[in-house]
Amino acid sequence: MILQGLSIKKLFGQFDYDISLVNQDGIIILTGPNGYGKTTVLNIIYNLFVANFNYYQALNFESIAFIFSDNKKIYITKGKPETVHQRLIQQINGVNHETIQTKIFVNIHLDLQSNNESIDKYTYTHNEESKLLQGMINNLPFPDLAINLIKNQPGIGVEFDQDELREQLQKKAFDIVFPNGQNNGQHRQLRTFLCTQDIRFIKDQRIIKQITLLGGQNNKPQKPETLFIYTINNFRNDLKNQIAAKQTEAFQKGQQLDNTFPARILKPQKKLEKDEFDERIQKLAIKQKQLKEYGITTTAPAIPEYNTDKSDVLAVYLDDSEKKTMVFDELLGKINLFLKMLNEKQLVNKEIKIDGGNGFSIVTKGKKLIDPALLSSGEQQEIILLYELLFKTQPNTLILIDEPETSLHIMWQKAFVKDLLAITKIRSIAFCFATHSPQIINGRWDLVTDLYTLTNKRENPDFEGNDVG
Repeated sequence: MILQGLSIKKLFGQFDYDISLVNQDGIIILTGPNGYGKTTVLNIIYNLFVANFNYYQALNFESIAFIFSDNKKIYITKGKPETVHQRLIQQINGVNHETIQTKIFVNIHLDLQSNNESIDKYTYTHNEESKLLQGMINNLPFPDLAINLIKNQPGIGVEFDQDELREQLQKKAFDIVFPNGQNNGQHRQLRTFLCTQDIRFIKDQRIIKQITLLGGQNNKPQKPETLFIYTINNFRNDLKNQIAAKQTEAFQKGQQLDNTFPARILKPQKKLEKDEFDERIQKLAIKQKQLKEYGITTTAPAIPEYNTDKSDVLAVYLDDSEKKTMVFDELLGKINLFLKMLNEKQLVNKEIKIDGGNGFSIVTKGKKLIDPALLSSGEQQEIILLYELLFKTQPNTLILIDEPETSLHIMWQKAFVKDLLAITKIRSIAFCFATHSPQIINGRWDLVTDLYTLTNKRENPDFEGNDVG
């Protein structure tokens, strides 16, 4: 099922929005003045698909309808506020102290409908909240962290990325809220809908990541320490790891093919004509040269001369060579587009290089390596955003982006939509982003949904709208 749109009633007590999330280009741009809810719309979408139902408790709205293909909808509504009393026990100086905590809780109702008939319902209650929180605690990777601490040498701590930890827990949220097999598959249809929609939210603060360091000096435990690191360096390591994983996969594929090569060449093979051989060998040589240039492989096999009498053996050899390099095809496609887009941006006196041992490097025109964290905020934002879209996002994902123009030069803003269109072609992903920048839109008003215009057209159908807010 594909999420096709939203219908929001009385957002902030006053706005009614009907927002389409699909078009032939796969890009929806939300605009409007501050206070009309651009970022809120992104959060409304995102929080449903990570089971963060608490978000809707604090949000002022009457109803939200998520509209899917095949006449399916999920409605979200709120119950009446209720006073909840929670018993807490704290241990102070070895003595248990009991306190009663009082808070206001609002039930959140989900109703999955097909052709306007309800087929599955779920209510997020205080008890469900407690179940979700306890399930999250139980899924924290403390045993894994403890093992890593034990394995490490004294004085070396273990780092974990809080964003990645949050993403891991969010993926488990639906297993906790809608466990498989409970009451013969209770809420199975809701679970199917919510689990099969891949949503990723890229927020405006992208340069810094928060890391927690566990461990201490000289085998003495210390309190966890919060560190802030540059995302761009984190992504360098990520690319290095992705390259290493593909190298391992290619090595295993090569071993498998090499082990069966003698047996396969003894079987009857289709003759390989010279024209086909030359064309395929040329493509293979280009790919091998590129892999070597990027430091992904260090050597390329010698390319044999065509021999009519041995064309059947050459056919097997060529098939195997293509299969070995085919492992890298998807990664190469991402790398080539990544480099093309960034080098088109003309980073001032710098260029980006792919280095299998380091992920990527920033090199000055004088061939001097520089720390990526020393790039300008705009340069870092551009690299981080493109890397996230190309390397960190799965196909068929809806990407939500808040204010992509942050720190970007006007010329880079103007290329933004063009870059996204290129990415959609190789990654099969769609975008919905909120912006204040006319330069980001760069003439593509056909992709824009303006919340100010939607509001005014309800009262005056002839309202013409305004420029981006």
